[in-house]
Amino acid sequence: MENWTYKNSFFRREIRRVNISRLVFALIVLAIIVFLDTRHTAVLLAAKLSGQAVVSPEEIAAITSPAEQLTQYSFAANYERSAAFDADISLKRLMYQKDGACILVLTPDEILPTDYAATEKNGNVSKSIEYVYARLGDKYLIVKRHVLKPTDTLTGTVGYLPSDIRIAITANSDLPADAILPVIMDTTGDVFASLTTDILFSSMALLLWGIWFFAIVFRAVKHERSPAYKRLFTCHGTVEENARAIDEELQGRTDFGLFGNIVTENWHIRRRPLSFMVEPRTSYIDG
Repeated sequence: MENWTYKNSFFRREIRRVNISRLVFALIVLAIIVFLDTRHTAVLLAAKLSGQAVVSPEEIAAITSPAEQLTQYSFAANYERSAAFDADISLKRLMYQKDGACILVLTPDEILPTDYAATEKNGNVSKSIEYVYARLGDKYLIVKRHVLKPTDTLTGTVGYLPSDIRIAITANSDLPADAILPVIMDTTGDVFASLTTDILFSSMALLLWGIWFFAIVFRAVKHERSPAYKRLFTCHGTVEENARAIDEELQGRTDFGLFGNIVTENWHIRRRPLSFMVEPRTSYIDG
């Protein structure tokens, strides 16, 4: 104990260990937030901001193998209900991309009606959806659009069309089966409908994490704000004197684990991965 210093004491080392553990844990939490939430929002926002690309009927009519010709995104591009999507969620994320944009502008040769329609509810708001055929030369593209917003110029995303949805929409069609393209165009904007909410949620999650991380860093810099320091400060003598007394009773012992309790003649020490506390045995027994 001749060369003893408070800086190298067991008590000070434990506070440093806890601070480092908390910083590492906070960074792990940040990585989880980014991977599970922020990354999705960033990709969705980037896709929205990438603008629109004008495509010709011939480009869309040339799609014969969607799984190979469409681009895989990290967010859902198709909100239809399908057994194929339940079995393989990656199919929901397939979209046609041109020049880095997935929002396409297409002017078909003709718009033809189908006998298939639907009503979708978003909370208390209902909207009428219709499905039409867009003729592209000798091919037909199924298009999902709002009933109240018909237009001859289509703007939306082109995604994978599962066979069960295709059969449901084309059940009463007289068109040749091989003339109907294996993709569907969604002009309702459903793909980006939740973008504002996603941005707000991601921003709030990062803000709360930032406040938490700042508190951890502040406590690491001002170690006297540590609960262990405050508790030891209330004991008889100075913190340095008590820290030296603890080291004298530990006598260089280092064989304790992170989930252990250490009891010496006068002290009760509790070590956890993210916490550390020292109490005089009298207060521990009395409490």
